[in-house]
Amino acid sequence: MCVRMFVATMALLGTAGNVDAGPSWVVNHETSHLEYAVDIGGMKTKGGFKDWSAEIDFDPKHPANGHVRVTIDVASVTIADERAKAITESAWLSVSTHPKAVFESNAFNLEANGNLNVSGRLTLKGTEMPLTLSGTLLIENGQAQADLSGVIMRLAHQIGVGQAIVSPEVVVNTTLTANLKP
Repeated sequence: MCVRMFVATMALLGTAGNVDAGPSWVVNHETSHLEYAVDIGGMKTKGGFKDWSAEIDFDPKHPANGHVRVTIDVASVTIADERAKAITESAWLSVSTHPKAVFESNAFNLEANGNLNVSGRLTLKGTEMPLTLSGTLLIENGQAQADLSGVIMRLAHQIGVGQAIVSPEVVVNTTLTANLKP
């Protein structure tokens, strides 16, 4: 998952029913990316998710009231390393049992210099754990771009237990572009 996309998506998306959260945003999937990187046997490997959706309610004047919910189709996972062909199987992402992952946050901290921190909860493989995405947010003329990253501890989600060749830390990167909903 591109950390920028994932974090931006997380920062901008929210539920439409959250009136206090602010205006809603629509993600531009052509320019947004949800990616990740992990070390396998001393080599950094990248991958991502092709199918995901995000609901974002966010007012940059009142960021603490923002809400984002990102739902990821786990079966859309890609990875660039041939050694990781089993990524969708039960010992890893267990796609058949846990087809969706969800990141949700009501905790946005936007600094005057554009630095953004989004603290929320990631439910992955049936386990909910805290996740903070950090990076930058630029909003101009009704368009927002967030470039964010964070770290998922895969073993906390029971992913690849016993596979010491794979780093326990998975870096999530997201670039998210969204337009203010008319």
